Amino acid sequence: MRVYLVAESAGGRMDIDGFNKAYTEYFQDQDRNYPSRTVIQVAAMVNPGWLIEIEATAAK
Repeated sequence: MRVYLVAESAGGRMDIDGFNKAYTEYFQDQDRNYPSRTVIQVAAMVNPGWLIEIEATAAK
C-alpha cells in the first residue's frame, strides 16, 4: 500500500498521527497479516480538495 498525504497548510507537515489512527481502526484484528505501507508527504494533489491518495495492489 502506498499512501500520499497532503501537508497541513498551517504546520507544513502531514497528519501521520491521524493516518495511523485510521489505519489502526480499520486493521484492528491482531491475528491477520496487514499490508505493508509506505506513507509519502506531498505538497498538493491534482484535485485541490483531496488530502489523501491510496494505491493498493492485491493478489490472491
